[in-house]
Amino acid sequence: MGGGDITVNAKISEEDTAFNYSTGSGNDNIDIELDGDATDYAGSSLNVSTGAGSDNINVAFQAGADDKPDDNQQLNQTILDNVTIDGGANGDHITVNGVGNANIYGGDGNDVIITAGAPAQQTFISGDGDEVTAPADYAVWAFNFDAERVDAAGGLPGTPEGDLPGEPTSLAYIGGATVTVTLSGAGGGRNGNGGLEAGGGVMAADGFSPHGAWAGENGYESSVMIDSLLNGNEFYGDQRDINAAVMTAINSDPVLGELLEVRMGSNNTLIVESTTSGLFGQGDLRIEIEQADQDDWTDVEAEAQALFNDSSITVTDAQEANAAAGLNNFSDLGDISDFSDSDNTDSWYDGLSAEGDDGDGGQATRPNVGEREGNRLERGTASDKETDNVINGGNGDDLIVLSTDAVADGVPAFTVNGNNAMLNGASNETIVMEGANFGNDTIMNFTTSGVDGLVYEEFEVSFTLSQPVPAGQSIRFIIENLDDSDDDTGTNNDTVITVDGPLADGTALAAEVASELNAINAAEMDYDVDVNGNTLTLTAQTAGNKDDVNIPAAGSFLVDTATGAEIVALNNQGVVQSNTQQGGAPGLDFLDFTDYLTSEYDVSPGNEGTPADTDDSEVVIPVTLNHNPGGDNPAEVQANEVVTVTYVDDGGDPADFDSLSGADIAALFNNNDGSGDYDNGAFDDVNFDVSDNQSDAAVVGGNAKAVIMVENAANEGEYKVFELSWDASADDGEEGVSATEIGSLDFGDSLDGLTNVNLVGSDEHANIDLSTFL
Repeated sequence: MGGGDITVNAKISEEDTAFNYSTGSGNDNIDIELDGDATDYAGSSLNVSTGAGSDNINVAFQAGADDKPDDNQQLNQTILDNVTIDGGANGDHITVNGVGNANIYGGDGNDVIITAGAPAQQTFISGDGDEVTAPADYAVWAFNFDAERVDAAGGLPGTPEGDLPGEPTSLAYIGGATVTVTLSGAGGGRNGNGGLEAGGGVMAADGFSPHGAWAGENGYESSVMIDSLLNGNEFYGDQRDINAAVMTAINSDPVLGELLEVRMGSNNTLIVESTTSGLFGQGDLRIEIEQADQDDWTDVEAEAQALFNDSSITVTDAQEANAAAGLNNFSDLGDISDFSDSDNTDSWYDGLSAEGDDGDGGQATRPNVGEREGNRLERGTASDKETDNVINGGNGDDLIVLSTDAVADGVPAFTVNGNNAMLNGASNETIVMEGANFGNDTIMNFTTSGVDGLVYEEFEVSFTLSQPVPAGQSIRFIIENLDDSDDDTGTNNDTVITVDGPLADGTALAAEVASELNAINAAEMDYDVDVNGNTLTLTAQTAGNKDDVNIPAAGSFLVDTATGAEIVALNNQGVVQSNTQQGGAPGLDFLDFTDYLTSEYDVSPGNEGTPADTDDSEVVIPVTLNHNPGGDNPAEVQANEVVTVTYVDDGGDPADFDSLSGADIAALFNNNDGSGDYDNGAFDDVNFDVSDNQSDAAVVGGNAKAVIMVENAANEGEYKVFELSWDASADDGEEGVSATEIGSLDFGDSLDGLTNVNLVGSDEHANIDLSTFL
């Protein structure tokens, strides 16, 4: 295409055709709807390459009619792997939606790559244990409204944002205060505890109960200082200044500015909306304030005396400054002058938390700060479109928002081979790091293989007896689908158990059935069994959507114990059964460091130490994980390992996470006498070592490579990434480790649950089959 700024609006449906859209240095707008027929032929492909310029690229897969996925089109496009998007130089905005896979390259510049998918109608279990169906929508929060009026009108959800009731403004000591906005990944799933179905990946499964945003612990945060008040005062401002600070914190931040939209509502209320899909919890957005401390309160006292026309006012701390403004006798709420308490900050500005006030176990104020109401106006919903993209942000500081379609809903059976092994109905995306420095990237919604919040199928079965079963009679149950597999004939396996009388009632029967089931070999049963009174609960041992367990199935009888003669067919008499929890297997995401992990071993025959016969006998060592969540004492580092450690600032020495360099990392490995310690022993060199004395059979030429990811304990989920190189053939202490910083990754929360399968190049990843994973 020609020069200048190019605009493309295309709907592509032609079969067996290669489509190429290449532009030059302009700021281009490319908008393509891609029909499934245009991608599932051998000659089909789409290539978008926009060269230099700040480009906006939007590709929407439209597989099947009415945007309902056609399973064969999805399978074919996955195998053909025929869609490539390259943003080229400068900062680009790339969005991919719908069922389909793309190879996405951000190129140079600070790019925004969003594959989160559009919200879809979603059914989930609420915090009250109820099944709720939510309409497709984005999450919305409201702040600074009259909670008493909202409560009286039936609650915040459903209230039109243009009709929110505001409150009169009032003064407080906020000049110089710091306002922090923190957004977590969506975690409003099962029972409010961040179920996987919410879409927020590791941020959804943060281990907190209830789930929520927490600066430095879970989410992405931005802080601003209130250094100018709207009324012209130096120290005493009102709720409008908080609104302005929140807007600045969001709009000036390169991450939050993309993930959130903020706008004014009626009468100084504030509206914040997520720009990405996800089932967000009440506390997934948090606004908090930290009042400024003063070495000398004279100026604050003087302003208070002048403003409130009272020369007797004395101010020696922040609470007294608030009290001078009347917050010790505020409305009908009494003394709310202590802004270190979130109940008080919320009473002054609905939805405002106090910095550092994390309540009971760090949680109490986060899900529902409001004295009567939470602040979530619309919960939002996750995507339900599988997209298994390979994403390379390139150089620069990129924001990558992965799909929120995190729970598999099943796909028709297919022959698993090679690049179709990711198909499982949930999104499984790969992040590629390469080059001398891939930048400081933010990755939202990343899901590890061990993430909490997987959804396990659950059945309840209640038994009653119309009359007792006497001795000499038994109940023979045929149970369908207890092992969730097929037998050799292609029909589902049945499990037969027999419960002998006497049985007095349903409670006795339930206890005996549970005993019989628990005695079955674990290999023959995919469920754990619990009994409570006359009710059995069967919980799947693996995540995923299972065939319904039927108790009793056709062929179940009351029988004569001695002869086995059938007395009466049970059918479903006396049994009440329900599927109380639908299961779901996870989508998984992957990290690709193979550009750095290039060490090889020699597979040629002969004695160890024999030089490699040919280059053909040199094979790349499989990638492995040396994972130390929360720890700083990794096992000896091996070639082609990805190592994780956690750095905790000692709080004294000027050295900190920001100043940690490749030279510092190398010193840890090249010394073991304390001379290589970092930050007064926050990292102790005695804990860091690499493999040595390796022959070519282990590491060809001793050319060993590894990647070490150092997590910042003060901002969980932020990792500095270093490439390690050393001579693994050398003696211990002579390996000559070098370390080069190659970028940083911020996942919003720690990579708990990271395993080998999450690493491209590992044996586990190479052999993955997500149709059977878990």
